[in-house]
Parts: sequence; C-alpha cells; structure tokens
Amino acid sequence: MAERCNRRLSRRRAQASAQHKDEDADELIGAYKIDKGSTRDYDDFCQPLGANAQYVTVLARAFPDRLKKISAAEFEQILQPIGRGEFNTLSAAYAVSALKSYSHAIAQTLPVLSIDEIHKDKREVALTSGAKLLQRTVFSKEAIALRFKSAGALSGPGAFFQVVEAGFDRHVPAKPVTAGLEVHRELLDKNNQPVTRTKLGEPIHVRLQARSVKDESVTNVAIIDLLPGGFEIVGSSLQPGVSTISGVDYVDVREDRAVFYGTVSGSVLEINYQIKSSNRGEFTVPPIFAESMYERAIKGCGVGGKITVTE
Repeated sequence: MAERCNRRLSRRRAQASAQHKDEDADELIGAYKIDKGSTRDYDDFCQPLGANAQYVTVLARAFPDRLKKISAAEFEQILQPIGRGEFNTLSAAYAVSALKSYSHAIAQTLPVLSIDEIHKDKREVALTSGAKLLQRTVFSKEAIALRFKSAGALSGPGAFFQVVEAGFDRHVPAKPVTAGLEVHRELLDKNNQPVTRTKLGEPIHVRLQARSVKDESVTNVAIIDLLPGGFEIVGSSLQPGVSTISGVDYVDVREDRAVFYGTVSGSVLEINYQIKSSNRGEFTVPPIFAESMYERAIKGCGVGGKITVTE
C-alpha cells in the first residue's frame, strides 16, 4: 500500500512539473525588459509604473533568482514615475503590490538605517534608527534638511526614501494653471452678467468651460467645481448620475461640490447649472479644477474670488 502511494505521488509530481512548463515560463519572463516609457504604446490603464511593478511582483513570487539580479539603477528606474507624480490609483496599487512582494524577499537581511533632521545651527536631531523594513517619522518645521544614513554598505537595489509635505493653500490662486487643460468658471445673474454680490436665496447661474490645449482629446477627465461656503446646488438644475450633457459621462453632486467626468477635446465643453445661497456674509469662491484621472500631469486650474450675500 505504501509503495503504491509513493508511485502515485511521484506521478503527480511529474505531472505538476510538466504543467508548470518552467522552461517556457523562464523564456517568456526573460523577454521582458524594464521600460523607460518610450518604447511602447501606453494608455490611461497601462503605464510604465504599472507594467514594471507587475513584472517585479511576478519575479518576487515565481522567479526569486531573477529578482536578485535587478540592479539598483533598474529599480530606481521603475520607481521614478512615483517621484515625478506620474501615477494614478491603478498603477499605484500595482506599485504597492510590487514593493510588498519585494520586501518579503529581502526581509531576512535588512540594513540598519537612520533618519536625522538638520537645523540652521547645524545641529542634528535623530528621528529614527534601526533594522526595520519600513521606517516612518515626522520632522519639525525648523528642519532645513533631512539626512538618511546606512550603518554599512547597501547591497542589491539598496534603500529608498520619500519626503512628503502636505497642507492647504493659504491664498486663493490669482493666476490660472494650464497644463494640457484650460478651465474657466463664471457666476452670472439673471441678466447673464458677472456677479460678486447677491441676495439670500437668489439663484445664480454657473457656467463652466473646459478645453484641451493639446493636439488630441483628453479622456477620463474630472472637473471639480467647489462651491462657495454657504451655497448649495439648485437640485432641479443638475441631476446626478449618467449625464445628458454632451461630453460629460457622469455627474456626481455632493454637498460642497459638483464633479463632472468626461472627455475634453479642443472644442469648448460647456456646463451650466444653478446654485443659491443659504447664509449671509462674504464668502471665498474656490477655483475650478480639472485633471486627467490617469495622467496627473495633465490638469488645469482657474482663479478664485469673493462673493457677498446680503438680506
């Protein structure tokens, strides 16, 4: 009985090995080259970061020997789009998966790293140190520089760092931004004249205009129109859901904004709806903003202003 079971197990292992087709798999993965973003055609859903990140994930899970052969320069090439802001939700997810898979492969031999902040008087303050897979810390506003150190020589792809600053604009933009997209908003009264002063509850006509300044249309664009404080959308003027507006695929109506998703071409895309005030006072009018959801470098921003609501 035991001998018969051993024969069956041997046959199953042979079948599994045949099903794996290791030689074919190695030949296929060997044909992939880490791309710099200039040798292939890419679109909104397939970009260099996503493609290269999937390659690293496959190596980490199925070809660990090939993973060890990726040089520091090649690994840096893979991650460069992150530093340039050339990523979206899809490619970022692939990158997270790749880094997680890679981290599992190197977890047994972690380097000892440290982060210090440097002040104007050249004083160094230690923020974190140790042999951890991921180190994260905050630094003070008094820091003029950050120093990343290793206790010894780094092997393989090495170690990587990221510095993140976040916050809010202190002032409303006074100049428009045109980086592939141009957007403009007008607040108009019942006579179609620009308005900076209105009465409580009086409807205001909002006219949005957007166009592409590139030689081609930009697909999957989100146009975000933040409302002034104390204002709300007149429900009958804008319906959420699948849109009937030409060039707009979907409308998302929220408490403080309206978001329009669609394609922006060289011809002007015009969107009209109404808002009304629910509070008295002077309010800031945020700038309108548009961005390609899958190419963050393509964007446009209008200018802000002020509006006063009286009795």
